[in-house]
Amino acid sequence: KIHYNLGLAYAKNGNLKDAERLFRETIDLKSDYLNAYYGLGIALSESGNKAEATKVYKYVLDTLDPNNSFAKNQL
Repeated sequence: KIHYNLGLAYAKNGNLKDAERLFRETIDLKSDYLNAYYGLGIALSESGNKAEATKVYKYVLDTLDPNNSFAKNQL
């Protein structure tokens, strides 16, 4: 969870590249941690990589939680 919390701190300060890296590290450590996917999707979207963010949200819906309202609302 430290990676995730650091990712949030970096995102809050506008350091989206490091936030993205830390959210990905969180997912590598705990592949079902939905908040890390949310953070990653938001960081990607805010950095202008909307196509990659869409892939993240589709992965959440296809693999982790098909009824996830947050991911659905981001598409």
